[in-house]
Amino acid sequence: MEYKKILSYLGTPYIIYKTRSKYNGEILVNSVFGQNSISVGNLTQTGSIVSGLWSFAVKQIENVNSCLVLGVGGGSIIKVLRNKYPHAEITGVEIDKTMIDIGKKYFDLDKYEAKIVIADAFNYVSRISKKFDLICIDLLVGRTAPKKLSSETFFRNIKRLLSKDGIVIINQLRLKSQPENEGLLKILKRTFTIVEIKKPLVNTIIYLYS
Repeated sequence: MEYKKILSYLGTPYIIYKTRSKYNGEILVNSVFGQNSISVGNLTQTGSIVSGLWSFAVKQIENVNSCLVLGVGGGSIIKVLRNKYPHAEITGVEIDKTMIDIGKKYFDLDKYEAKIVIADAFNYVSRISKKFDLICIDLLVGRTAPKKLSSETFFRNIKRLLSKDGIVIINQLRLKSQPENEGLLKILKRTFTIVEIKKPLVNTIIYLYS
């Protein structure tokens, strides 16, 4: 194992933990260049790439006092939000407790003050009434987005939870074929006043304003 650790500092990743969960299937925690990441379905779910993506997404957004995160994973987004908004109230919703356990063990999730709720994000937003300045949605499972993510009811609930001048950010994987994304955009344009799109890396970042 020690030689693999040495090779990881030279750019060769090695698996430091492997498990399975009901929701994500096989979950791998990899280490390379001294940094850990989570991989599900050969796609990075937590780690420096995800942190960089969300740092880009929130770079221009200020005056945030409350954040709702739908899809915590191992906690990269929680870390980004806590560093960007040190005094904000952060609520994270994650259906897979295994991911939260991994986040605490390998990514210091406990260090970043946030209320973590183990729940289905779609059900959660339908039963709460609290308002949020920023709602971040990152509900990919590997390369797959849940079908409910294209539900108009879901986004009506999201809009209902936005404070005045609040912002929604959605992270979507950008694929060669995007029929689901096109359907999603039609729903978003019917529900929100402004829909803006940016395309960093292989992702599509969608900003929604009520």
